[in-house]
Amino acid sequence: MHNAPETHQIHSPLTNSDADALFRPLRDFESLAFAVSGGADSTALLVLFDEWACRNGWAGQFEAFTVDHGLRPESALEAGAVGELCAIRGIHHEVLHWRGDKPQSNLQAAARAARYRLLADAMKRRRLHALVLGHHLDDQIETFLDRLTRGSGVYGLGGMAPENKLGPEGLHLLRPMLEVGKARLAASLEARSVPWSEDRSNRDKAYKRVRLRNLARQLAEEGLEPQRLAQTAERMRRASSALQAWVQKVWSDHVEVHPSGPVRLSYPIWADLPLEIRLKLLAEMILRVTASPTPSRLQKLEGLEASLQSSGHTKSSLAGAFVQRRDGTLFAWKEAGRHPPSVMLLEDAKGGVWDNRFCIEADSGVPETLGDPLYIGPFSLAPARAGVQLPSGWPSEAFDCAPALWSKDAVLFVPEIYLAPVLHHKPHILFKRCYE
Repeated sequence: MHNAPETHQIHSPLTNSDADALFRPLRDFESLAFAVSGGADSTALLVLFDEWACRNGWAGQFEAFTVDHGLRPESALEAGAVGELCAIRGIHHEVLHWRGDKPQSNLQAAARAARYRLLADAMKRRRLHALVLGHHLDDQIETFLDRLTRGSGVYGLGGMAPENKLGPEGLHLLRPMLEVGKARLAASLEARSVPWSEDRSNRDKAYKRVRLRNLARQLAEEGLEPQRLAQTAERMRRASSALQAWVQKVWSDHVEVHPSGPVRLSYPIWADLPLEIRLKLLAEMILRVTASPTPSRLQKLEGLEASLQSSGHTKSSLAGAFVQRRDGTLFAWKEAGRHPPSVMLLEDAKGGVWDNRFCIEADSGVPETLGDPLYIGPFSLAPARAGVQLPSGWPSEAFDCAPALWSKDAVLFVPEIYLAPVLHHKPHILFKRCYE
């Protein structure tokens, strides 16, 4: 964390030196996508990066995307304005539309999920590696205060991270502007006579984020300035990083990860750890088996931890995963639930990601002589599973969401579990965990 800026700097444009420091972590990326709504923050991000790339001879590819949720009459005009700016600067730009029925409740969460889904699809199509977002210091403060109201612990109060390799839809997220206030971003645009759009909802007190922004101003008047709050969030993130290093050491030494998805850990080893590490290990187990970007709520993790401690044989569901204590072992696996992972044609899955968990690599070594189309999907939906012998020492249902290759009539391949005799040899297909 940098030292708090001088008062005169808070409203001054960013200098070339400032931009160089902000974008230096992005220099090794080969391709980037920028989410640009047309507001001051994302517009400044794009303009400043474009200048930085030209000034430093960055050889990568970057493109801009605007999501039009279709929720406000002016959204199409705002997206068009971003397109005009990109055309002037020679930047590839696309407008992504959220189509279909919109939910009546929890609309903001649904819009956010749709936004990341549309961006992920576009990035896959355009072969872009990471998504750059315009979140800034003011957003970080709102996040900190919001999580404070929810009773978050050390990890949540660390706020948004500058880099998240496992974001929504499996996106690699970059946030280079987290230490810059919105006023400086707006000033940077004003200095270049670049216009931007103002979303009227940013002044609507019906939204919690607006109320928190107003609260942050009141706290600043009492001496609790944004930079001080951001410093607290940074210290929380530093503490969480230290705890995470401990968790990763335990993970590498004691957690067994099956190539088909589930994980297991000795209960006595887990129970002997400090409470905070036990909680984080549970969260990590759930994350690894679901690949969900949404962290488990601390209160629910605490309830799960207490349940596991109280009974020698217990199974609970949390955040899309089952966690079970059985015979001195903790198991975790993805829950199939009402909406199991999708089934895809192998041809469509090549080079892609299945269920946000496994990267699919296949070549012509997969036999075409079988005649039928080949499918990839969860083992629980595969035909003729009776002949497959599941590994001993694991709950059988732990493999319900394991990736499987099958034809119309039979299972052909499940990683490290089953290989159909008709194949004669292991097919040249790789189910590789995307996030390790």
